[in-house]
Amino acid sequence: VAETDGLDSTVTDIVALVDGCVVTRLDEAAEAPRADPAYPAAMGRALAVLGAYINKVQGERTGHLRPAVALSAGTYLKLDAATRTNLGLVEGSDGGKRGSLLGVIDRAVTPMAKRLTRRWLSGPMADAEAIGERLDAVEFFLEEVERRSGLRGELKSVGDLERLIGRLGAGTATPRDLVGMSRALEAVERVAGLLSEVECPAAIDADLNSLDGLTPLRETIDAALVEEPPAHARAGGLIRPGYDENVDRLREVSSSGKTWIARVEAEERERTGIGSLKIGFNKVFGYYIEVSKANQGRVPADYDRKQTLANAERYITPALKQKEGEVLGAEERLLVLEADLFAELIEEASKHHRELAATATALARLDALAGFAEAAHSRGYVRPEIHVDGPLDIRDGRHPVVEAALGASFVPNDCVLGLDDKTIMVITGPNMAGKSTYLRQVALISVMAHCGCYVPAASARVPLMDRVFTRIGASDNLVAGKSTFMVEMSETADILANMTSRSLVVLDEIGRGTSTFDGISIAWAVAEAMVEARVKTLFATHYHELTGLAAEHECAANACVAVKRYKGEIAFLYRVTPGVASGSFGIDVARLAGLPQAVIDRARAMLESFTSSDRGAPDHPSAQMSLFMAGAEPQGPSGPEAKLQVEVIEELSGLVPEEMTPLEALETLSRLVKRVPNKR
Repeated sequence: VAETDGLDSTVTDIVALVDGCVVTRLDEAAEAPRADPAYPAAMGRALAVLGAYINKVQGERTGHLRPAVALSAGTYLKLDAATRTNLGLVEGSDGGKRGSLLGVIDRAVTPMAKRLTRRWLSGPMADAEAIGERLDAVEFFLEEVERRSGLRGELKSVGDLERLIGRLGAGTATPRDLVGMSRALEAVERVAGLLSEVECPAAIDADLNSLDGLTPLRETIDAALVEEPPAHARAGGLIRPGYDENVDRLREVSSSGKTWIARVEAEERERTGIGSLKIGFNKVFGYYIEVSKANQGRVPADYDRKQTLANAERYITPALKQKEGEVLGAEERLLVLEADLFAELIEEASKHHRELAATATALARLDALAGFAEAAHSRGYVRPEIHVDGPLDIRDGRHPVVEAALGASFVPNDCVLGLDDKTIMVITGPNMAGKSTYLRQVALISVMAHCGCYVPAASARVPLMDRVFTRIGASDNLVAGKSTFMVEMSETADILANMTSRSLVVLDEIGRGTSTFDGISIAWAVAEAMVEARVKTLFATHYHELTGLAAEHECAANACVAVKRYKGEIAFLYRVTPGVASGSFGIDVARLAGLPQAVIDRARAMLESFTSSDRGAPDHPSAQMSLFMAGAEPQGPSGPEAKLQVEVIEELSGLVPEEMTPLEALETLSRLVKRVPNKR
């Protein structure tokens, strides 16, 4: 498997993501399995195929590609596609950066650092030492405010050095690319000077050691190219005066020739007395003298007619034709010479590709780290504590994206998993109360910590994880023939198959896509699997029966999202507290959503009917039907009693109260009561 930065002229990196493979160059990939017996043969063949494909696409211009680097899968936090989408790591709901975690914490000033930040969020680390080194670097930039500001100011002039180097190696660099490279290298020296005056963490020191301003190359480019060159070498005018004597000579010939032509035009006007006479040029006839039809009688005899127009005649002279040859010949030779000199510059710069690539990588890292520090400073993030084994303990955690939208009105919450052997938290509460936000913020804080980024919390102790799973939201996959419930079950099955005791699992309303009893049963069984595997789990549900897990398993705990009712209205407090929700408040939320009042009234009547029936569980705080009490519930009426009940209901349904007098209504009620046996 390989990851590239695009198989085109911008290719800059090829990274092999295979556990256990050795570092190799692409052109050595085919021989690697024989050269090193420990090298996986399949990996060698894969790199060989990839190298052949790139050679076919790029021709022989692959010198700018970096060696393939082996990455052990165990050094990265694994995130599946569903988790990346559910958490909105690099893309929001509209598919863009807006509304994503990347959109909140990416403060880099160079395009190459923005790409690096995206890669960091897509592939968080799972190595405590590496995470600590990155956090040390972020802390350094956070404390060194002036140096961070100065660094970011200098980096703005660097631009996309990584892309420039890619075009250099691919043979598509333009004069403007080389000038941009020179300006970037000039900024490198200032960046190095800015950070060399103070003791830096190991990660920053490593980047500083990789910086190379390549002063001789930069001076050569500055001496050769004008400050504002044309977009393409074939346009000419890119070599600076004084760099090459042949260029200067040909440029003088071309310039003096044009001056001579201007002088000839003035002399011919005076000689012929034709004030409108002018000398022009086109690619077909070259230089010509144009005289209007009204002045044809004044044309000298030595003029040779070349072209007739509607209102003018065009002429040439032997002297004009001779000078034309000199001028045009000089211009053509000048264009060829400038193109050759530019090609020599490209070749010279290409010799330093490794140093340039290392410098670009170091600058991108410094920019991304400073960007993390800038985000932490502006948003009040704190450094997380990473430990190999222990509880997940987040105090006053906040959802970074929602907080960015709401500001100070966001309500923070704690989350503790793994303390006192409590590994699973069952969360109940109504919709719109903040359950999904809470689930996502815990997962996002964990991912941010593994990225070496500061986190939105008062404090955070995060254990080293191997995977983060999320099962949030409802969607189908019609192309694959999967219903919403099937997609949900498939994702849940993947979680159960791959989770470990070092994983974090976030589940939201498992089992809701089928009947109530089936859904509760599946949700209970999945929760028990989490309990048995000792996986740190947040389990949000509307099935209040699942709160019974805490009574049966010591590692389970209940939490709810606080809601208050005041004067018939409900208020969401967005606070996650220990305990069980007092109700689902679904009808209240439906009313807030704008359902008609008649529908709301009917729903309340039906709810009252369900909760007051013999099938209910009046001692349960939610007053909902319980799956696990179903076996002990009394059966409904049967035999003659059931027949009588049906008859009474049918008679009642046929009555029209508005058309009955009070006396008729009383008599009907008395008759129906007498038919029902007295069971008191």
